[in-house]
Amino acid sequence: MPFNDLLNPFEIKPPEELTAELLHKLFVKEYTEHNALIGNYHTFIYGSRGSGKSMHFRYLEPKCQIIEFGSLKKFLESEVAFIGVYINCNRGDFTTSDFKKLLCNSDVDRTLVEKILTHYFVMDIAESTLKTCIEQLGELLDEKKEKRVVDQITELYFKGTEVKSLKDLRKMFRNEKKKINDSVNEFQKNYGIQGNRLEAKLDFFADVSLEEDTFLYRLFVSLKNEVINKEIPYYLLFDEANELLDFQKKIINTLISQRKHSLVCIKVSCQSISYKVNIDLKDRPIQETHDYYLVDLDSLYTTDKNTYYDRIKEIAERRLKIATFNTINIKDFIPENHEDIDKIKKAEENTAKEYDELPGEKPISRVDYIRKYSKARFFQSLKKTSYGYTGFDNLVHFSSGIIRSFLEPCYSMINEYVKRNPGKNIKEIPCIPYEIQRSEIENYSNSFITKEIKEPIKVLSQDSEERKILEGLNNLIESIGTLFSMRLKDEKSREPRIISFAVKESIRQDFLQKILDYAVQKAFFHQKWYRAKSGHEMLECFILNRRLCPRFQLDLSSFQGRFELLQDDLLLAIKDKDAFIKKVEKEKEEITQLQLFDF
Repeated sequence: MPFNDLLNPFEIKPPEELTAELLHKLFVKEYTEHNALIGNYHTFIYGSRGSGKSMHFRYLEPKCQIIEFGSLKKFLESEVAFIGVYINCNRGDFTTSDFKKLLCNSDVDRTLVEKILTHYFVMDIAESTLKTCIEQLGELLDEKKEKRVVDQITELYFKGTEVKSLKDLRKMFRNEKKKINDSVNEFQKNYGIQGNRLEAKLDFFADVSLEEDTFLYRLFVSLKNEVINKEIPYYLLFDEANELLDFQKKIINTLISQRKHSLVCIKVSCQSISYKVNIDLKDRPIQETHDYYLVDLDSLYTTDKNTYYDRIKEIAERRLKIATFNTINIKDFIPENHEDIDKIKKAEENTAKEYDELPGEKPISRVDYIRKYSKARFFQSLKKTSYGYTGFDNLVHFSSGIIRSFLEPCYSMINEYVKRNPGKNIKEIPCIPYEIQRSEIENYSNSFITKEIKEPIKVLSQDSEERKILEGLNNLIESIGTLFSMRLKDEKSREPRIISFAVKESIRQDFLQKILDYAVQKAFFHQKWYRAKSGHEMLECFILNRRLCPRFQLDLSSFQGRFELLQDDLLLAIKDKDAFIKKVEKEKEEITQLQLFDF
């Protein structure tokens, strides 16, 4: 379906469901680390779910680069030419439970298990590479070229097999995977029966070496020599690699550690908290700068002077334009409530007067004082009313650096508008009314907790560890959010715009660490490191995802300062919100504000 025929331009479709033409139109490479991703060096791309990793990897495939450069010939002749091979690690076959059981089974020969799983992994790389060549580089192929590639592989690894084309060879690689799955499934089905043994009915075991005369080396070199006919590297794009088993991550790390960039360059997208394996199959560490380059897509800062802001604006306006909407300017399409603007201006005026009336020497400049405290004074003045968080700028802040968290509420707003205005031409919508913005932002904020915590809890047993982690996280978020809200509404506070906390101890209680890890993995908190107020050490800091700010009526436009908490404080927050708040408030009274906050 053409994009301009879709009812809602902010609909999110998986990249694999988009045509190359539409994906190329939708993808915004400006304001990104695109140059780093196309550089010929191994790269890890860190980013939360919905940060655009998969979209970017799909854009690196030949089909999109052909559109970008105008033709395959022009692309292959460019200085940045490469063949991007997309490998989705979240398909399920990589992480089948039977594979997990094998790796944990002490009754099975560990060496054999690792050989089997390595062979499977290599065959998947080989199949994905051929799939890319067949489907996206077809104009380079002919019967003679394909036959030469096939002969070079089969005469060494599949002797006596009649194979004539790359399609046939791809089927052989798929068959190798099927043999492994069948043998593993058979072993698991008969587990415990006397005489049952794991057997690998394979002609050979491929490893992950890229040295000469190995399977992968011969495959890539033969394809390069016979098909591409140029010294162009293959980019293996491992998407969502955090879903892999630790052993499989070591396989990727092994490919990286060999540093064969000119032949095969590795690009890995993952969530940093979920990819903690930094050694290869021989237990050798891979290190940033020496072995790979690191790109972090998560953006904490979302002001109009930040590249994330520019990127979101371009993404939104490009979608409206492609969908042929009358209103293309996103700030006009999602306007800010003028009444809130007037109230904020009034708060700025009152904050200026407050500054002028400060006795003695002023701690900071008048401009800085207004910038730091006026928004807080605005929230303190709301009292019984609440803030609607309307307007494009607020929605950018609300997304907390995650593209999906911008697109999804926009999608809901348009759907709600259509629901309230049946029969009206959607493309003639002048703007999204304030009340629709307000309700959908509030719903989307609350749904974060509902969908990711409360609904999963319902289907988990009372004594399961996962349920305890989710319950603990829910309590932690409610306690921390309430504390932030109390600080924001405290008129005596000198630094109330806080939505982050740092943990003083680096070695923590195991249950607490699991909760924090899960919170970062699911993007409830963003994780960063800051220097402690003492100045002598670095502390791990957790910034609340601003998608949760409407839930607690917090200022999402910016944040300054942080609480420094002990792990005992957090454990108390998980157990008893009221006791946690009481303890922190008591400590606040006992020490000076200068000790509590950074200025």
